[in-house]
Amino acid sequence: MVEIELKARITDRASVEAALLRRMHFVGTIDKHDEYWAVSYLHASAPVSFRFRIRVEGSPSAGDAAGSDGTSSSARRVVTFKEKTVDGAVEINQEYEFGIDNEEAFRTFMSKLNAQFVYAKRKRGTRWESDDGLIAEVVDVEPLGCFLEVECVCDSPDRTQTLAAKQRLYSVLEACGVPVSAIEPRPYSQLLGK
Repeated sequence: MVEIELKARITDRASVEAALLRRMHFVGTIDKHDEYWAVSYLHASAPVSFRFRIRVEGSPSAGDAAGSDGTSSSARRVVTFKEKTVDGAVEINQEYEFGIDNEEAFRTFMSKLNAQFVYAKRKRGTRWESDDGLIAEVVDVEPLGCFLEVECVCDSPDRTQTLAAKQRLYSVLEACGVPVSAIEPRPYSQLLGK
C-alpha cells in the first residue's frame, strides 16, 4: 500500500475536531507508543542503516499481565518500515507492515541483528475517517505539540492519482481552518533531533 500524507501544527484542537466531525466519522481515541530501531548494513554500497518502527497501540492496563509468550492481550504490536519520498510538503510512502505475535522472540531476533535503539515517541489523540477513504488524526506528540495528520491510502497510484490525493489532503486542512503555512514538512524524527 502507498500512503500519501501530510501533517500540520494546530493551536485550536477543539475547532479542528469540530470541523472534522462535520466532514468525517469519529472512530475513537488513539494512544501509539513508537520505538525506532536501526540495523547497520554490512555491504559497503548500502546506506548506513535500515530503520524500522515497533508500534504498540493502546496501553496495557495495570491488571493486564503479559502472556507466556511475552505479549499483552490488550495492546496491538506492529512492525513498520517505509520507502519514503517527499513531494513538496507531502510524504508518499510505500509501507510494509506486519504484526508481532511473540514480542520476546522478536526482540531476541533484533538483538541477533544488532539492532540499535534510535528514539521513541508517543502520540495520543483522536482518529477520524471519511466515507471516501481519508483518515485524519488529531494528535499530541510529546514534546512537540499538537498536529493534524491527514492521509490517503492508495494502491500504486500514478501521477494523476497522487495529485488528486494531495488535493483531498489540502481540502481537509482548508475545511479545518488550518493554513497551508502550518504544514510541517519535516518528519518527527528531525523535529525530535533524531
